[in-house]
Amino acid sequence: MNGTHPAIRSYLEEVARQIKAKDCRDEIMEELSGHLEELMTSRKSEGADEEEAARWAVAQMGETREVASGLNRVHRPRVPWAMLSALTAVLAVSLVAMYSVQLSYRDGGRMEGVDFVGRHALFIGIGSALLAAFSLVRYRWLLRAPRALYVATIALMIAAFVWGEQVNGASKYIQVGPMLLNVMQWSPYLLIVSAAGALYRSKNRWRDVLGLTLCYTAVPMFLFAATPSFGDWVVYASALALLLIVSGRDRRWAGSHLLLSAGAIAAYVTGTRHGRLRMEAFLDRYDAPADAGYQYIQIEEALRSAGWWGHGFGAAARQLPYIHSETIITYMIYSLGWSFGLVALLAVGWFAALLLRTVSAVQDERGKLLAGGLMAILTTQTVLGIGMSFGLLPISSITIPLIGYGGNALLLQFAAIGIICGVYWRKDIVSLARRNEDRA
Repeated sequence: MNGTHPAIRSYLEEVARQIKAKDCRDEIMEELSGHLEELMTSRKSEGADEEEAARWAVAQMGETREVASGLNRVHRPRVPWAMLSALTAVLAVSLVAMYSVQLSYRDGGRMEGVDFVGRHALFIGIGSALLAAFSLVRYRWLLRAPRALYVATIALMIAAFVWGEQVNGASKYIQVGPMLLNVMQWSPYLLIVSAAGALYRSKNRWRDVLGLTLCYTAVPMFLFAATPSFGDWVVYASALALLLIVSGRDRRWAGSHLLLSAGAIAAYVTGTRHGRLRMEAFLDRYDAPADAGYQYIQIEEALRSAGWWGHGFGAAARQLPYIHSETIITYMIYSLGWSFGLVALLAVGWFAALLLRTVSAVQDERGKLLAGGLMAILTTQTVLGIGMSFGLLPISSITIPLIGYGGNALLLQFAAIGIICGVYWRKDIVSLARRNEDRA
């Protein structure tokens, strides 16, 4: 605004002080300045001098308070209240389920005495604060340095593999103070954010495609397999494939990722004893060797015997393993019946539909890629978790988001939803900034 007339500059400064959308204040002022200059030029063509033309142009725009008020209405933050309402419904279902699980464990076993409800409620509270905090983050900052985020994530995965704490035969934990950080559970989220930034910058050249496939498919695949952490790999690979296919930006990267991922899964199923047992148990649970199909049989029996009202709130179900996490939907139906199971599935479906609508409403391409990638992770976990709960998919250590127990996972999910809310919150605010960047 240095070269503009003093009257125009004074007017713009007064409007700028009243603009609430700081993210695009400069862009708004640039557009207003251009419009005022056009009015001045039009007036000067009618014979007015510069001073008169400037004052006339300002008069045509109207009072600064009215102009700023109109701009604030157009560029105000948007809160996805409907999606947050659905989220509240899902969390209510999860607390009911956790209380039933807690009562089920009261008769003995290594989980007896664990305060599932209290801990789950505590993590919901912390997660809600995380959601609010991440919704305030300017999401474009997250996509500015995808390479640095990628390198840091891979370094963490390597550190967990080489120096991490081993739990149940998997070296995927790093000790952080009194907590064990599950690095392989964090990695899909970090890699997807990095991949969204890389996808936005991709020029769809074969050199780029090969480099991106190496970095985002081959290297993570090796580290997930070495840990081992097959469930986290399936979630990440599926979410990345979904992001690449739906975005439609880089079909060659999508094709190479799908081919390499399919080959890796085929090699795991046919080339390892554990993989063969899993597949044999899934395909023929009654004749699978070494009782590998036992869990599928118990899931079938639990669902078949539940009826509409189940076996009672807090009913013991020792035949079902991990009823607080992997098989929580199965247990909800077993204890509370298909009536409650359908309510839970409807709540999850309602939330998923509104999450999709929230992401679809975003026009900024970077924001859509970031929010779409995080939504792909949550969607993948939900579909796989529900499929496993009904014995329709091979069983792995995947928990349904927001419902299953696990503080680490729950906080990650809240943070992801917070980022999605932040993208939606700024969907109108960044419109001018996006247009000016594209023009530049």
